[in-house]
Amino acid sequence: MSKLKAAFCMVLVLLLICAGLYFFIFAPDYSSGWLLSWGERAEKGGNKNRAAYFYEQSLSLNPYGTQARLRLTVLLRSQYKNTRAEELLREGISLQPSNTSFYTELSGLLVGQGRLAEAVETLDSAGSGVAGLRISALRPTVQATPHAGVYSQSVVFRIETEPGVTYYYTLDGSLPDTESAVYTAPLSLSSSVRYCIRVIALGPDNLPSRLYEYTYDLTGYHPAVSAGAVTEPGLRICPYCGRSFMD
Repeated sequence: MSKLKAAFCMVLVLLLICAGLYFFIFAPDYSSGWLLSWGERAEKGGNKNRAAYFYEQSLSLNPYGTQARLRLTVLLRSQYKNTRAEELLREGISLQPSNTSFYTELSGLLVGQGRLAEAVETLDSAGSGVAGLRISALRPTVQATPHAGVYSQSVVFRIETEPGVTYYYTLDGSLPDTESAVYTAPLSLSSSVRYCIRVIALGPDNLPSRLYEYTYDLTGYHPAVSAGAVTEPGLRICPYCGRSFMD
């Protein structure tokens, strides 16, 4: 009788092993879902390292698992493991180029690191397909006056601002970043130089606009000053650093 029980137990163990192998080898999507749920439970319980392990294992079985990838990314960012989080998001974009979540999450990560221009490139890379159209609807835009061109008089550069949007700009053609000047009032362009203004708007959800460029050629501008006249002091903008000063 004891031999019969031992044989039964051995057969049961073999069946369980075979069932496990079947699920992990022939039904990876189902197994990936199990691991994802275990990771979610571990995360709710406050065990971030265990949760990250289950998310990683879930992705190893199903690299196209959006939820596992996004949950793992958010978890890694909370632990300041931004390099691994960036790798996961870029991999997700390469595997699923129509998934807008990967673009927006990566953009937020890059903006948080001060890499504003790279965030713009990331969103631009979505192209003109479905993902690109969805992302374009979420991004802020820049409306500025006057039109770019050649002027023989001073120019006042204005941006139509929107609440909650920050406008970073440069005047020397360099790419704006989060350390660049912030537009708060119209800019008086009154030096006889060629201004190349570049603007990136950053929305409240950390999604940047496209890169906008406005060129104003004022090299032919020569303000006439009457003999003996005294010019009034006023606000001027440095054409290179974007800082304001009184002359």
